Amino acid sequence: MASLRTIMILAAVLAGFRAPSAARAAEVTYVVDPARSSLSVTGTFAGYPLQPQAGVAGAMATTYTGLISAQRDPLAHTLQISGGDISAVVNGTSSPLGIGYSGHTDYAPADYGFTSPSGVTNPPSTTFAGALCSFSFSISGPAFAAPELFDVAQLSTSISSGEFYYAFSGPGAVVGFSPANGNLVLDSDTGTLIDSGGVETLSLPVSYELTMLLDGQTLDLHFSGTIVATDVPEPASLAILLPCLVLTLAAARLTGRGG
Repeated sequence: MASLRTIMILAAVLAGFRAPSAARAAEVTYVVDPARSSLSVTGTFAGYPLQPQAGVAGAMATTYTGLISAQRDPLAHTLQISGGDISAVVNGTSSPLGIGYSGHTDYAPADYGFTSPSGVTNPPSTTFAGALCSFSFSISGPAFAAPELFDVAQLSTSISSGEFYYAFSGPGAVVGFSPANGNLVLDSDTGTLIDSGGVETLSLPVSYELTMLLDGQTLDLHFSGTIVATDVPEPASLAILLPCLVLTLAAARLTGRGG
């Protein structure tokens, strides 16, 4: 009989916990998993293919961290990504900050680093070196019905931060800086939202182009990879859940003594 009473109490507690969230859309935060989230970059400068920064393994790829905010409506069975920030992790490359200035050379940690023949003739230069630092972007979009499968091309993506440093070697060496900004257009691909044991995993295939004009020459970058994030309970849900669990355990002990 004590076991039956315990089960009834637990069922009532769980029903009370689930009722508020089932009645409205809930704010959900998905935490980006750097172990499963990475983007690599390929591209050209002045038509020449980019090569990894010398001496740095994986100079043209890095992992990502961050948070993705969303509205989750269990009654309508929808997901609407509303924002957040997805940030590149420094990968061991460095940016040329002071090459050509009074013979002084400084470097700063970077997210991506690459080189190529420069193609610059005025002034003449033999090598282009570039690095992308402090890069992050955010995403948002419409409410997806049946969000187990959705097209990521419907998401709006914008650069939150980014600094691009570059240098041309050779006679008349030039050092420059350009902010990375603007909107990004994701290529069409299938995003997924999978629930496993009560934990939702959001998977976003990412493929987009970033084009910049540097000293009259075009830098074309293509990013590709996957961002994977898992949900965490909203604070309001945690506030409800904790006392419910305490009451459930206390009730179970009391019924056990009384039975």
